[in-house]
Formats: sequence, C-alpha cells, structure tokens
Amino acid sequence: MTGHWNIEEEQFDPNEWFGFVYIITNIENGRKYIGRKQLNSRRRHIVKGRKNRKVIIKESNWKEYTGSCVELNEDIAQLGKEKFIFQVLRLCKTKRELSYAEVEEQFRHDVLNAKLENGEREFYNRNIMSRFFVLDDKAIEKSREGLLRIYQNGYINPMKGKPPWNKGLTRETDSRLGSTKGYSIPHTDEWNKKIGEAQKGKPRPGAGYNFKQEQRPAWNKGLTKEDPRVAKYINAKIGKKYKKNAKQT
Repeated sequence: MTGHWNIEEEQFDPNEWFGFVYIITNIENGRKYIGRKQLNSRRRHIVKGRKNRKVIIKESNWKEYTGSCVELNEDIAQLGKEKFIFQVLRLCKTKRELSYAEVEEQFRHDVLNAKLENGEREFYNRNIMSRFFVLDDKAIEKSREGLLRIYQNGYINPMKGKPPWNKGLTRETDSRLGSTKGYSIPHTDEWNKKIGEAQKGKPRPGAGYNFKQEQRPAWNKGLTKEDPRVAKYINAKIGKKYKKNAKQT
C-alpha cells in the first residue's frame, strides 16, 4: 500500500494528505537525503463549453519515488533498494506546509555542512531552496588563493593596457558594430546633400498641419438658430451647463 516507504501513521490515507517530507538513508556508508513529494498531481484541462478549467486529480508515482538527486539515484541503481531506508518524516496537508516543512528539516539536520566521522559529507543534498549551496573544498581553496593574490599585489584590471575591442573596426567590415541599414548609416555631408535634393519641393513628412493649404470653413458657418443642427448643438451646451451648475449647488 505504501510502496517502499516507512510511514508511522497507522491509518494512512493518501487522499487526506497533500504530500510528505522524507529522508533516505544509505545503509552502506550512512549518507542521507532529505526531500519532499506530493501524493497527488493536479492538472487543469480545457473543457469545451466551460469557462473555467476542469481540475483532474491523479495519484503521483510516490510509491516508487526515490528522490530527485542524481548522485543518490546512481547509488540506488548500483547497490539496490534493499541497501537504503526510505522513511517519511512528516505528513503535510497543504502545499505551503509541505514546502516549509522540507526547508525546516533540511536546516535542522544541517544538510549542507554535516559530515561523517571519515570527513565525507553526510547528506547528498547540495542546496536548499536553490539559494543556499555547498562549497566544495576546491572552490574554497580557489577563492582563498584569489583573495590572497589581491591582498598581496593589489587589484589588477585584466583590461589595463589593452586597446578597446572595437578599435579599427567599421560598420561596413564588422557585424558586431550593428547593421549598415537605416539609422546605422553615418550621415556625411554628401549624404545630407543627396537627401536634401531628393526631398526638395516635397512636403516635409511628419511636420504636422500644413498651413499653406486652404482651411475648411466651420460646419455651422451661414446657419441660423432655426436650423435643427444648430438647435441640437445649443440644447446640448445648455444641458451640460445646467448639470454643471446643479452639481456645484
């Protein structure tokens, strides 16, 4: 019913829980791994004729699950499942509780720093929340050497004394400087003269209203108050003014 997992809950019903936090122990060397797993997967499918999507709940592969750690799964494939203990630490009702419980257990067991008696790392975990990571001895030693070199010799700019990367390059010969089309073309005097001659006598595009053109007369020019269009306009104006005065009072 529970696969290879050891669950202390006597009457365990997967439908009553969202997921669990687990610890997997390697019997051969004592190394461990702490993670989490959802019992059911929830997917939303589009249904014709419905505005909202239909939620489909399906049982996950938690019974055969062996963790997401690559190194751990390689050891399980090499040694076999019988060399590992799969223990459920906590059962959780919600996704929030599951996420919090996993991080809490990982910090409580100090999965990033704990070591075995032989000096080997106790846990397979290499990060917590993808924010806190394990520093290998090689990485620590490399950082220490770099800081010592800066302390002794001072900071040396690697670009000091080197020419700019774009020195001697032109737009026509090197694509890294951008395309030679459109606005990338340098506007020389010869280019400006050529464009000026081509546009001579033509209206300037985008210059706005051309005042040289004859302006159209107003729509109500020559009309009297008896015209229904003028009466409609006056009534609309009076109505707006009346409403404005009514609001002020």
